[in-house]
Amino acid sequence: MLLLRVALTLSLIISVYSVFEIRLTGGPSDNEGRLEVYHNGEWGTVCDDGWNSPEAQVVCRELGFGPPENDLLSDSNVGSEYQSIILDDVQCDGDEARLYMCTYNTIRSHDCTHNEDVSLACSVVDPDLEEYSIHLVDGIYSNVGRLEVLYRGEWTILCNDEWTSENSEVACRQLGYKRSDELVNGYQISDGYSSYEVEFTCNGYESSLIYCHNNPQTKYFCYDTVKLQCTNEDEHYNHLDAKLVGQYENDIVNEGIVQVFLYGVWGTVCAYDWGELETETLCKQLGYQGGGETTNVYNYNTFEVDESPIHKITFNCDDYDENLSDCESYENTYESCSHFSDFAVKCKHSGGLSGGAIAGITIGSIVGLYWCYACLCRKKKSSPPPAENNDTTAQPENAGVELQPTTNMPTSPSAPPAPSQDLPPSYTAVMEEPDKYKSSLETPPPDYSQSPPSYYSTNPNHITYG
Repeated sequence: MLLLRVALTLSLIISVYSVFEIRLTGGPSDNEGRLEVYHNGEWGTVCDDGWNSPEAQVVCRELGFGPPENDLLSDSNVGSEYQSIILDDVQCDGDEARLYMCTYNTIRSHDCTHNEDVSLACSVVDPDLEEYSIHLVDGIYSNVGRLEVLYRGEWTILCNDEWTSENSEVACRQLGYKRSDELVNGYQISDGYSSYEVEFTCNGYESSLIYCHNNPQTKYFCYDTVKLQCTNEDEHYNHLDAKLVGQYENDIVNEGIVQVFLYGVWGTVCAYDWGELETETLCKQLGYQGGGETTNVYNYNTFEVDESPIHKITFNCDDYDENLSDCESYENTYESCSHFSDFAVKCKHSGGLSGGAIAGITIGSIVGLYWCYACLCRKKKSSPPPAENNDTTAQPENAGVELQPTTNMPTSPSAPPAPSQDLPPSYTAVMEEPDKYKSSLETPPPDYSQSPPSYYSTNPNHITYG
């Protein structure tokens, strides 16, 4: 009876798992090549239907390598056309120890050709690495990514549940950076598929995680892994801060090659469809309210940015946006970018006239007013003074006064001025000062029966009495 039970148990295990060995072959090294499965005395291939990172993670772990460098290669199926296709539709969770523990179709049941054979590349763990060595993977730059620690000869993830900011500072310091930085969530970093086996508690001043208190954990899968962003910047910059660099003169600060702060590093921008609104928003962010324009990047020192990263990011800004962080943005990872894609911007100081233009207009106005004043004064001095009604200056004979015609008065010849000699005082003057003219009044009036003075005989407008 006991033997019968053992036989039934073994048959049940065999029905659940078909145990087989795996290998990578046909590649340039042991950690890269076509995946093959050994079944019933034959090495066969695996179809790539449904093949993703969890499956690659299990294969690399089973073969003793580090995490996958490339989940699926496309050029290692040479020589497989005469082999059988053993597995199809393989589905793993990512934490399995062996590939046969995953699910798949019935062995040798498939709808594939050898053009769909799985090939992959695994990373190699440096044998000189010490326990608790760490690295960042799956990040857009080397200073960003999912944190993994070498534990018992295997790269394992760290779970975010008990992770602290002090731990982040120590990890970034161990990786050779000055400090940790706020993680930007714009770039998708996967959670990985390795098991979670260790936990750390740091004070923040340690130089390495190995000096922190660690707690071994029972193997289980973690769905929220530790992701870090480290930086070597002393100052704290905000996500998508911007600056202009590459100026040949230190006093020119409103123009230059555009750099933004992203993922903990300053880099140039490879932006698809950068336009006027994006330039205007960038200039407003830098304190220039007059807008701006893109200029030729080769007007500036491009050697200053040759070693900087290139941020592949596209912005869609509106006219009310004040900063690039206000704009809609997304990663344009499909773009082929190089430093030939860098661009420069020239911002205007204000929406009105520049300071030089205002100064020129002011000086010109002052000079113009001065010359107008000088010309008016000169004209006034050169013009004759107007004649007064009581002018007693002697006029030459036959001289008349010419009046300019107006719209209200017809033009006519003027009467000659009264003679300055022997004129009697006016009635009003006599009435106001009778004593002054008393002796004159006692003088007999002139005899008008005699001939008139010569003045009246020569004037064409003279009056004859009698």
